[in-house]
Amino acid sequence: MKTNGSIYRSAAGEQAIQAFYEEVLAQWPVPHERLYIPTGLGDTFVVASGDGTAPPLLLLHGSSSNSAAWMGDVLSYSPRYQTYAVDIPGEPGKSAPARPSLKEEGYVGWLDDLLAALRVEQTAMVGISLGGWIALQYAIARPERVSKLALLCPGGVTAPRPSWMLRLIVLSLFGERGMAAIKRAMFRGVPISEEVEAFMDLVQAHYSPRIEAPPVFSDQELAQVHMPTLLVAGEKDVAYNSVKTAARMSKLLPRFQAVLLPEAGHVLLDTPVQVMPFLSSA
Repeated sequence: MKTNGSIYRSAAGEQAIQAFYEEVLAQWPVPHERLYIPTGLGDTFVVASGDGTAPPLLLLHGSSSNSAAWMGDVLSYSPRYQTYAVDIPGEPGKSAPARPSLKEEGYVGWLDDLLAALRVEQTAMVGISLGGWIALQYAIARPERVSKLALLCPGGVTAPRPSWMLRLIVLSLFGERGMAAIKRAMFRGVPISEEVEAFMDLVQAHYSPRIEAPPVFSDQELAQVHMPTLLVAGEKDVAYNSVKTAARMSKLLPRFQAVLLPEAGHVLLDTPVQVMPFLSSA
Protein backbone atom coordinates (compact mmCIF):
# COMPACT_ATOMS: atom_id res chain seq x y z
CA MET A 1 0.00 0.00 0.00
CA LYS A 2 1.19 3.47 -0.86
CA THR A 3 1.46 6.15 1.81
CA ASN A 4 1.52 9.83 0.91
CA GLY A 5 2.14 12.92 2.98
CA SER A 6 5.01 15.13 3.94
CA ILE A 7 8.38 13.48 4.30
CA TYR A 8 9.81 16.80 5.48
CA ARG A 9 9.55 18.45 8.87
CA SER A 10 8.46 21.77 7.37
CA ALA A 11 7.70 23.41 4.04
CA ALA A 12 10.71 25.69 4.51
CA GLY A 13 12.93 22.68 5.13
CA GLU A 14 11.70 21.01 1.96
CA GLN A 15 12.42 24.17 -0.01
CA ALA A 16 15.95 24.35 1.43
CA ILE A 17 16.72 20.74 0.45
CA GLN A 18 15.23 21.17 -3.03
CA ALA A 19 17.14 24.41 -3.64
CA PHE A 20 20.41 22.75 -2.64
CA TYR A 21 19.67 19.72 -4.80
CA GLU A 22 18.95 21.98 -7.76
CA GLU A 23 22.35 23.64 -7.35
CA VAL A 24 24.03 20.23 -7.36
CA LEU A 25 22.11 19.02 -10.42
CA ALA A 26 23.28 22.11 -12.29
CA GLN A 27 26.79 20.62 -12.04
CA TRP A 28 25.84 17.26 -13.63
CA PRO A 29 29.10 16.38 -15.40
CA VAL A 30 27.79 14.97 -18.71
CA PRO A 31 25.06 15.95 -21.20
CA HIS A 32 21.74 14.79 -19.83
CA GLU A 33 17.98 15.10 -19.90
CA ARG A 34 15.67 15.53 -16.92
CA LEU A 35 12.51 13.43 -17.00
CA TYR A 36 9.39 13.23 -14.85
CA ILE A 37 7.80 9.80 -15.31
CA PRO A 38 4.20 9.14 -14.13
CA THR A 39 4.00 5.95 -12.04
CA GLY A 40 1.67 4.34 -9.54
CA LEU A 41 3.67 6.03 -6.78
CA GLY A 42 3.42 9.45 -8.42
CA ASP A 43 5.85 11.30 -10.65
CA THR A 44 9.40 9.93 -10.62
CA PHE A 45 12.37 12.15 -11.41
CA VAL A 46 15.07 10.66 -13.63
CA VAL A 47 18.35 12.06 -14.93
CA ALA A 48 19.04 10.33 -18.28
CA SER A 49 22.62 10.46 -19.57
CA GLY A 50 24.52 8.80 -22.39
CA ASP A 51 23.73 7.49 -25.84
CA GLY A 52 20.05 6.61 -26.20
CA THR A 53 20.98 3.63 -28.39
CA ALA A 54 23.36 2.14 -25.79
CA PRO A 55 22.35 -0.63 -23.35
CA PRO A 56 20.30 0.73 -20.41
CA LEU A 57 21.66 1.01 -16.88
CA LEU A 58 19.38 1.91 -13.96
CA LEU A 59 21.02 3.60 -10.95
CA LEU A 60 19.27 3.49 -7.56
CA HIS A 61 20.70 5.58 -4.71
CA GLY A 62 20.57 4.83 -0.98
CA SER A 63 18.27 6.05 1.78
CA SER A 64 18.17 9.73 2.77
CA SER A 65 19.77 10.53 -0.56
CA ASN A 66 18.99 11.23 -4.22
CA SER A 67 20.53 10.94 -7.68
CA ALA A 68 23.34 13.34 -6.78
CA ALA A 69 24.97 10.20 -5.36
CA TRP A 70 25.88 9.26 -8.95
CA MET A 71 27.54 12.55 -9.93
CA GLY A 72 31.03 11.04 -10.02
CA ASP A 73 30.10 7.57 -11.28
CA VAL A 74 28.10 8.76 -14.28
CA LEU A 75 31.34 9.91 -15.90
CA SER A 76 32.34 6.24 -16.16
CA TYR A 77 28.93 4.79 -17.01
CA SER A 78 27.50 7.21 -19.56
CA PRO A 79 30.05 6.66 -22.39
CA ARG A 80 28.96 3.01 -22.67
CA TYR A 81 25.41 2.97 -21.28
CA GLN A 82 22.18 4.89 -21.42
CA THR A 83 22.10 5.64 -17.71
CA TYR A 84 18.96 6.44 -15.76
CA ALA A 85 19.71 7.91 -12.33
CA VAL A 86 16.40 7.62 -10.51
CA ASP A 87 15.15 9.50 -7.45
CA ILE A 88 13.44 6.87 -5.31
CA PRO A 89 9.96 8.01 -4.17
CA GLY A 90 9.80 8.89 -0.50
CA GLU A 91 13.43 10.03 -0.37
CA PRO A 92 14.76 13.64 -0.39
CA GLY A 93 14.85 14.09 -4.16
CA LYS A 94 12.42 15.33 -6.78
CA SER A 95 10.14 12.28 -6.95
CA ALA A 96 6.76 11.98 -5.24
CA PRO A 97 6.69 11.55 -1.44
CA ALA A 98 4.96 8.14 -1.60
CA ARG A 99 6.65 5.65 0.70
CA PRO A 100 5.35 2.09 0.29
CA SER A 101 5.99 -0.48 3.00
CA LEU A 102 9.08 -2.55 2.37
CA LYS A 103 7.06 -5.60 3.43
CA GLU A 104 5.03 -5.29 0.23
CA GLU A 105 5.93 -5.01 -3.46
CA GLY A 106 5.17 -1.35 -4.00
CA TYR A 107 8.59 -0.68 -5.48
CA VAL A 108 8.22 -3.63 -7.85
CA GLY A 109 5.10 -2.11 -9.40
CA TRP A 110 6.83 1.27 -9.42
CA LEU A 111 9.76 -0.09 -11.42
CA ASP A 112 7.35 -1.86 -13.78
CA ASP A 113 5.72 1.51 -14.49
CA LEU A 114 9.05 3.30 -14.80
CA LEU A 115 10.63 0.83 -17.21
CA ALA A 116 7.47 0.69 -19.32
CA ALA A 117 7.48 4.48 -19.66
CA LEU A 118 11.18 4.45 -20.57
CA ARG A 119 10.50 1.63 -23.07
CA VAL A 120 13.12 -0.54 -21.42
CA GLU A 121 12.38 -4.26 -21.58
CA GLN A 122 15.50 -5.40 -19.76
CA THR A 123 18.19 -3.46 -17.92
CA ALA A 124 21.30 -3.77 -15.80
CA MET A 125 20.92 -2.27 -12.34
CA VAL A 126 23.31 -0.74 -9.82
CA GLY A 127 21.92 -0.05 -6.35
CA ILE A 128 23.37 1.40 -3.16
CA SER A 129 22.13 0.23 0.27
CA LEU A 130 18.32 0.77 0.14
CA GLY A 131 18.61 1.11 -3.64
CA GLY A 132 20.40 -2.23 -3.64
CA TRP A 133 17.54 -3.74 -1.66
CA ILE A 134 14.99 -2.38 -4.17
CA ALA A 135 17.06 -3.68 -7.11
CA LEU A 136 17.36 -7.09 -5.47
CA GLN A 137 13.61 -7.22 -4.76
CA TYR A 138 12.92 -6.42 -8.40
CA ALA A 139 15.39 -9.06 -9.61
CA ILE A 140 13.57 -11.63 -7.46
CA ALA A 141 10.12 -10.58 -8.68
CA ARG A 142 11.03 -9.89 -12.32
CA PRO A 143 14.21 -11.82 -13.14
CA GLU A 144 13.52 -11.60 -16.87
CA ARG A 145 13.72 -7.79 -16.68
CA VAL A 146 17.20 -7.61 -15.09
CA SER A 147 20.26 -8.49 -17.19
CA LYS A 148 22.91 -7.85 -14.54
CA LEU A 149 22.78 -6.75 -10.91
CA ALA A 150 25.48 -4.80 -9.07
CA LEU A 151 24.78 -4.30 -5.36
CA LEU A 152 26.80 -1.84 -3.27
CA CYS A 153 26.50 -2.51 0.48
CA PRO A 154 22.90 -3.70 0.03
CA GLY A 155 20.27 -4.46 2.61
CA GLY A 156 18.07 -7.54 2.43
CA VAL A 157 20.69 -10.29 2.56
CA THR A 158 21.52 -10.00 6.25
CA ALA A 159 19.78 -7.98 8.94
CA PRO A 160 21.31 -4.65 9.99
CA ARG A 161 23.80 -4.98 12.80
CA PRO A 162 21.85 -4.58 16.09
CA SER A 163 24.76 -2.61 17.54
CA TRP A 164 24.50 -0.09 14.70
CA MET A 165 20.75 0.34 15.08
CA LEU A 166 21.17 1.02 18.81
CA ARG A 167 24.06 3.36 18.11
CA LEU A 168 21.95 5.32 15.61
CA ILE A 169 19.18 5.77 18.16
CA VAL A 170 21.56 6.96 20.87
CA LEU A 171 23.62 9.26 18.63
CA SER A 172 20.50 10.85 17.17
CA LEU A 173 19.78 12.27 20.63
CA PHE A 174 22.98 14.31 20.65
CA GLY A 175 22.25 16.78 17.85
CA GLU A 176 25.24 18.00 15.84
CA ARG A 177 27.74 15.98 17.89
CA GLY A 178 25.74 12.81 17.31
CA MET A 179 25.39 13.50 13.60
CA ALA A 180 29.15 14.05 13.32
CA ALA A 181 29.74 10.66 14.95
CA ILE A 182 27.29 8.98 12.56
CA LYS A 183 29.10 10.52 9.58
CA ARG A 184 32.49 9.31 10.82
CA ALA A 185 31.16 5.78 11.29
CA MET A 186 29.42 5.63 7.90
CA PHE A 187 32.24 7.17 5.88
CA ARG A 188 35.11 5.52 7.79
CA GLY A 189 38.03 7.54 6.49
CA VAL A 190 36.41 8.49 3.18
CA PRO A 191 36.79 12.27 2.76
CA ILE A 192 33.48 14.11 3.13
CA SER A 193 33.28 17.07 0.76
CA GLU A 194 31.79 20.32 2.01
CA GLU A 195 28.90 19.84 -0.44
CA VAL A 196 28.08 16.34 0.79
CA GLU A 197 28.34 17.42 4.43
CA ALA A 198 26.07 20.40 3.80
CA PHE A 199 23.46 18.16 2.18
CA MET A 200 23.62 15.64 5.02
CA ASP A 201 23.14 18.45 7.53
CA LEU A 202 20.10 19.72 5.63
CA VAL A 203 18.61 16.23 5.48
CA GLN A 204 19.24 15.64 9.17
CA ALA A 205 17.58 18.93 10.06
CA HIS A 206 14.58 18.89 7.72
CA TYR A 207 13.82 15.36 6.48
CA SER A 208 11.97 12.52 8.24
CA PRO A 209 13.82 9.35 7.22
CA ARG A 210 12.32 5.92 6.82
CA ILE A 211 12.61 4.01 10.10
CA GLU A 212 11.63 0.62 8.66
CA ALA A 213 14.63 -1.67 8.17
CA PRO A 214 14.73 -3.54 4.84
CA PRO A 215 13.36 -7.07 5.37
CA VAL A 216 15.75 -9.96 4.81
CA PHE A 217 14.93 -12.07 1.74
CA SER A 218 14.40 -15.78 2.24
CA ASP A 219 16.66 -18.49 0.80
CA GLN A 220 13.91 -19.36 -1.66
CA GLU A 221 13.68 -15.76 -2.84
CA LEU A 222 17.42 -15.28 -3.26
CA ALA A 223 17.70 -18.55 -5.17
CA GLN A 224 15.54 -16.97 -7.89
CA VAL A 225 18.31 -14.47 -8.74
CA HIS A 226 19.87 -16.22 -11.73
CA MET A 227 21.34 -13.21 -13.55
CA PRO A 228 25.03 -12.34 -13.03
CA THR A 229 25.27 -10.54 -9.70
CA LEU A 230 28.11 -8.53 -8.16
CA LEU A 231 28.46 -7.50 -4.53
CA VAL A 232 30.81 -4.65 -3.65
CA ALA A 233 31.02 -3.96 0.07
CA GLY A 234 33.35 -2.76 2.78
CA GLU A 235 34.48 -5.24 5.40
CA LYS A 236 34.29 -2.45 8.01
CA ASP A 237 30.66 -1.59 7.15
CA VAL A 238 28.96 -0.53 10.39
CA ALA A 239 25.46 -1.17 9.03
CA TYR A 240 25.75 -4.70 7.60
CA ASN A 241 28.11 -7.63 8.07
CA SER A 242 29.55 -7.75 4.56
CA VAL A 243 31.39 -11.04 5.07
CA LYS A 244 28.15 -12.78 6.05
CA THR A 245 26.33 -11.06 3.18
CA ALA A 246 28.88 -12.38 0.67
CA ALA A 247 28.81 -15.88 2.16
CA ARG A 248 25.03 -16.14 2.00
CA MET A 249 24.86 -14.83 -1.56
CA SER A 250 27.66 -17.15 -2.66
CA LYS A 251 25.70 -20.11 -1.30
CA LEU A 252 22.37 -19.20 -2.94
CA LEU A 253 23.12 -17.30 -6.16
CA PRO A 254 24.47 -19.41 -9.06
CA ARG A 255 26.20 -16.55 -10.93
CA PHE A 256 27.67 -14.49 -8.13
CA GLN A 257 30.92 -12.69 -7.46
CA ALA A 258 32.00 -10.44 -4.62
CA VAL A 259 34.55 -7.71 -4.04
CA LEU A 260 35.08 -7.05 -0.33
CA LEU A 261 37.19 -3.98 0.39
CA PRO A 262 39.21 -4.63 3.59
CA GLU A 263 39.36 -1.07 4.95
CA ALA A 264 36.12 0.34 3.54
CA GLY A 265 32.92 1.08 5.44
CA HIS A 266 29.33 1.61 4.29
CA VAL A 267 30.19 4.55 2.01
CA LEU A 268 32.32 3.47 -0.94
CA LEU A 269 34.43 5.45 -3.40
CA ASP A 270 35.20 4.76 -7.07
CA THR A 271 32.89 1.75 -7.36
CA PRO A 272 32.92 1.88 -11.20
CA VAL A 273 36.42 0.38 -10.88
CA GLN A 274 34.73 -2.85 -9.78
CA VAL A 275 31.36 -2.44 -11.50
CA MET A 276 32.44 -1.54 -15.04
CA PRO A 277 34.43 -4.77 -15.70
CA PHE A 278 31.49 -6.76 -14.35
CA LEU A 279 28.97 -4.97 -16.58
CA SER A 280 31.24 -5.38 -19.60
CA SER A 281 31.92 -9.08 -19.11
CA ALA A 282 30.11 -11.73 -21.15
